[in-house]
Amino acid sequence: MRVGIINIGDELLSGKIVNTNQFDLAGMLIPLGHDIVFNMVIGDDEEIIAKSLAWVRGPDCFLRPDLLILTGGLGPTRDDVTRQGVARFLGRTAEEHPEALAWLGELLRKEISEIAPGQRSQAFVPGGAEALRNPAGTACGFRFEAGGIPAYAFPGVPFELEVMVKAHLLPLLAGDCVLLEKTLWTWGWSEGAQNQALSGLALPASFRYSSLPGQRGVRLTVSCLCPPSDRDAHAAELDVFWRSMIAAVPPEAIVDSEGATLPEAVQKRLAAQAATVSVAESCTGGGLGFLLTETPGSSEFFRQGFLTYSNLAKIELLGLAPDLLERHGAVSEETALAMARGCLERSGADYAVAITGIAGPQGGSLEKPVGTVWIAVASKLTAQARLFHFRGDRNTIRWRSAYSALNQLRLFLSGNPHEP
Repeated sequence: MRVGIINIGDELLSGKIVNTNQFDLAGMLIPLGHDIVFNMVIGDDEEIIAKSLAWVRGPDCFLRPDLLILTGGLGPTRDDVTRQGVARFLGRTAEEHPEALAWLGELLRKEISEIAPGQRSQAFVPGGAEALRNPAGTACGFRFEAGGIPAYAFPGVPFELEVMVKAHLLPLLAGDCVLLEKTLWTWGWSEGAQNQALSGLALPASFRYSSLPGQRGVRLTVSCLCPPSDRDAHAAELDVFWRSMIAAVPPEAIVDSEGATLPEAVQKRLAAQAATVSVAESCTGGGLGFLLTETPGSSEFFRQGFLTYSNLAKIELLGLAPDLLERHGAVSEETALAMARGCLERSGADYAVAITGIAGPQGGSLEKPVGTVWIAVASKLTAQARLFHFRGDRNTIRWRSAYSALNQLRLFLSGNPHEP
């Protein structure tokens, strides 16, 4: 099916929050064989909502969908006007729905008479619409027809949206296609080098290839939608192409041959050695510790973290010699190595990672400009440090440093302490 999405909320238009709902909806619908033909963001305005629906239904909509999904604007506050906007489009009024009101009372554990008017407004739906129970929140959704197009209105809270889509929509959209997909994360491999290395590979006509760079590295994906009857043939074709593609990627750039992310790949390597790791961070302020502990099971390998933002903290917590800092400075190879060794000794872990740098916007110099970062990795037998020069704002430099440190640990665990 061709699916259109209308996300409603002034906070989305103003950039106050990131619109993750389109991402989540695509992740649920595309694997079933459906296509997202448009994703529209509009404000909390009854007239704009009504006119947007009229455009979707009208002859000028060149992306006419087979299914329409609305998100947001179903809460109890004055800016939640999706019900009224849809009602205006339908030429009706929003009405209190008895069953939705009963659901609300059950969720709040209150008698109907005890529900405040603001909360009670969440039990209203446009006249003639079908109310949809919300198992995860107080705002009910609803189903209506937009000029022959089935349309669903769901709350904009991401968790509630996901629960409601799975409860009310996905059971009706069981696709007749199978999604075959393989994913590979790479690090330190430029897009130019990628294009040159893969240019000689012929992608099968029914396959899609995507290369998505981001903070976590570059995610390469090859996918194919096919009828269940063709699954085996397409899977074999995908395997052949995938092996050829993997062979063209520099081995040190492959985060994990089975599609794991950088944090997951590090976790797998530590688990294989039954090893532990601790971190000592300065400019990243805990970012590396966050990445190492964002995956389930991290308590098995993550021992400890030191946030040594000041020189005094580096001396007191990691045992650095004051004269070392005076001679070489906080951002130096010598300091990074001393931080890693101190972290290793004081935590008792098998491995330690240290980061020290200048995230900016102040603090740089001609010798050490903003973006200068030293990263060191140490074990009981050896230690390695590497100098990085990152570009971007403070936040970009900090996260780039944390991910690069994670990758340095990955390479160290693999017996190759240097990036490609």
